[in-house]
Amino acid sequence: MEFSDDAKAILLLTGALGHSNYSEEKTLTIAQWNRLKNWLGQIEKSPQDLFHDQKIIQQWVPKHRLNPSVEKIQCLLERGFALAEASLRWHQAGIWVMTYLDVDYPNRLKLRLSDKIPPLLFGIGNKKLLRSGGLAVVGSRKAPLEELEYTKELGSAAARQGCVVVSGGAQGVDMTAMNACLENGGHAVGVLSDKLMRRSMDSSSRFYLQKEQLILISQTAPEIKLNRYEFTAAAMERNKYIYCLSDAAVVVHYGKKGGTISGAIENLNQSWVPLWVKSILGSPLKQKNEIENANLLNNKERQQLQQMQSALRLSENHSAEEHLQSILENNHSEIEAETQQTGIDIEKIRLAVVLLTIRFENDSIDQLDPLNLQEWEILTKSLIKKQLTPAHLLNDSIDELLKDWDCQSIGLIRINKLVDKPRRNLLIQEVENWKREHIRVFIRGDLEYPKALKTKLRHDSPPVIFLLGNPNLITSDSRKIMVLGSAIKNHETDRVYAQSLGESLANNDCLLVSTLKTQIEKIVFESVLDKGGSCIVVLSGYPKKVLIQSLFKKYLESGKVSIISTLPPRSLGYSSNEDNRYDIAICLSSDALILCSGKRDVVARVKERCINSQWTPLYWRLKEKHGQDNALIVDNHHEHQLHGENAENHLQRILNG
Repeated sequence: MEFSDDAKAILLLTGALGHSNYSEEKTLTIAQWNRLKNWLGQIEKSPQDLFHDQKIIQQWVPKHRLNPSVEKIQCLLERGFALAEASLRWHQAGIWVMTYLDVDYPNRLKLRLSDKIPPLLFGIGNKKLLRSGGLAVVGSRKAPLEELEYTKELGSAAARQGCVVVSGGAQGVDMTAMNACLENGGHAVGVLSDKLMRRSMDSSSRFYLQKEQLILISQTAPEIKLNRYEFTAAAMERNKYIYCLSDAAVVVHYGKKGGTISGAIENLNQSWVPLWVKSILGSPLKQKNEIENANLLNNKERQQLQQMQSALRLSENHSAEEHLQSILENNHSEIEAETQQTGIDIEKIRLAVVLLTIRFENDSIDQLDPLNLQEWEILTKSLIKKQLTPAHLLNDSIDELLKDWDCQSIGLIRINKLVDKPRRNLLIQEVENWKREHIRVFIRGDLEYPKALKTKLRHDSPPVIFLLGNPNLITSDSRKIMVLGSAIKNHETDRVYAQSLGESLANNDCLLVSTLKTQIEKIVFESVLDKGGSCIVVLSGYPKKVLIQSLFKKYLESGKVSIISTLPPRSLGYSSNEDNRYDIAICLSSDALILCSGKRDVVARVKERCINSQWTPLYWRLKEKHGQDNALIVDNHHEHQLHGENAENHLQRILNG
């Protein structure tokens, strides 16, 4: 097992290398490591520099009493022989080690935990499952039999829906959900507190690990079994990772104290993922009496149960299959979740979201910038923590609602200006114009908002989209194929291929998804429509001239085209974020085909993001004069190469997947 110098330094400083947690020098905690890492960043050094320049560590001055001493750091760095022995044992057991610097390290942890991420992850199994998101299923070790039966149904339903189950691997609800999902052909992520080596050797685990249905990870070194106190601390850390690796979470059963309720409350406080609750203390009917009964609960327990009331409830009158479907439809819609709890009119929320995130033509006068995606997510999370929606910003004092606001990049004055009355009046006029031009406006909380965007892009999905044309194309069950190509000099063979591909898409009743950014994409578009096919067009901007172009007008009237944009018709020019335009298009598609690309152009970048995020199966045409005609090759990255010039055969290979 080979490690980079940076990885070696991180392993030596933070990873236990022996068979016991007591057989060696105690390693750095996450907090200690982060202080050292941040200090190295301040002096423009990396972890590997600790090996090559002895003077660096002598500059380290432990200002905090909990900071590691220079002597401790030097002692940990001298464990090279122990690392060699440990890496050999891990390699023989099929266990890999991942540091926060590795490209495979899950972005969900980095985005949600920031500087509290574990510097090391030990694991075994299919690494790609760490990027798949999924449903966190958690609950008590001693859940009642009826709740375990429900958990089995939920795990089985997840497998049928292609939803990854993420859990802690503990007895009870955790293992029941994972096993049910795996036994029905699904995939699971097990986040363990300790004993990774032992669990990976279990016959049931080995079977699913070999089939790449399962991955087991742990922050604790593989051979180590923690004592009671260490295990409790590791289990609490493990709960963070379960939630943060998921897209939504279900608590099947929890008691008045313990790790399940503590982890759920931390998720609610941090707003990592939407949290759904099946049962409280064995039965949801008991919750009111249990909370009010002071003889059964102390103050802390009563407070915890009251906090859990902010979680979303799963109806007792529906099956696990119906619950899962509801979660998958709603798990990325913070706004919709909040309207369920507050009863606030979705129209008011839509008004607030558009005001806060969309630029109008007159905004240039005051140089007023709406919130970008990152700023919008910061504001949304802050509102959710306060159990508010954007609509509250229309009716109440923003200064009072956000009195503890500490985000320096988004001033309260700016938020006030975005939702003030003059701008609301302007929006009312704009809405009337949009209606006359048959333009629809959707926010993430709308049922008509494309589910594929919420599922694949999550918080990077646009808060508002504008739609012109046939809305049924977006929700159609037809196979949606995105075709993209770079703005490079196209040869005659490329043009012939593009035209043939368009005809094949129309003949096979496939929906084309296109950005119409380059000439080769326009050739496919025109070929599809000439043969009676249909197309979804994704634009960066929505200038008015697009609406009056004869090409669009002809096919819009016939219902053959649907145009999507994140900007309104009279926006000033096009969005500067062309990458986002391609991301939206590729996430709307069931498959994507690259006709040609440059080395680092927008097509090459979206290809890389698609592969890393596993948005949709990605194919590309490999032009070879003497290549094996129409051969489909799958390489280690699961990218698909199509050889030759027969577009019809290529499309059939894509459709047969």
